[in-house]
Amino acid sequence: MLQITYRQKKHLKPNPESCNLEGLGFFNLIYFIMEPKSKALEFIYQDTQIHFLLSNNDNVMVNATEMAKAFGKRVDDFTRLESTQKLINKLLHKLQNNHADMRDYKLENIIDSNKKRGTYMHRVLALRFAAWLDVDFEICIYQTIEKVLFGYYKEQWDAHMEQEKAKKQMEVLKSKTIQNPTQEDVIAYFEQECIYNQAKASKQKAISNQYKLLLK
Repeated sequence: MLQITYRQKKHLKPNPESCNLEGLGFFNLIYFIMEPKSKALEFIYQDTQIHFLLSNNDNVMVNATEMAKAFGKRVDDFTRLESTQKLINKLLHKLQNNHADMRDYKLENIIDSNKKRGTYMHRVLALRFAAWLDVDFEICIYQTIEKVLFGYYKEQWDAHMEQEKAKKQMEVLKSKTIQNPTQEDVIAYFEQECIYNQAKASKQKAISNQYKLLLK
């Protein structure tokens, strides 16, 4: 899976417009890191890493544990509020009933806790949590979610998966041609190689486009 990491380097000037709020800690794009084991986008807010998970149904989950850490707060102080519990129940009901492909939505699709990685929240709940923490922070989280959903991340991820699929097929075909080469396998190998190269180019283009988008 894909991870994109944002860091600040000394030779690059800070870009407060990435949150459109001067004086705020900001998310600033510097370089990309491919992490096959995690489909997470890692941003930096005032020296605190905050991960955004992009799911297959185009939802975004935000790491609430990391959000709370930035302000020295606790997630459970927010989740046990009556207003929070009402929001969770309403959101779950809405997702289950308004979308035929989401009827299998469960509570963990709204708020998912794990001792190792912390608590992740559905983007709607994460926005409410961000507002509870700090109003300006809420705006930053909202803008970042928009970038994740409407930027080039999904395009990059799809190209990455296509590339990995072609790579596996090439490995299988290579093994077959070494043991018992046939014309069909050789042709199939080069076809997969073509798909691999096209996906690689698409991924690089998406990375470049996202870089330009976030530096605007």
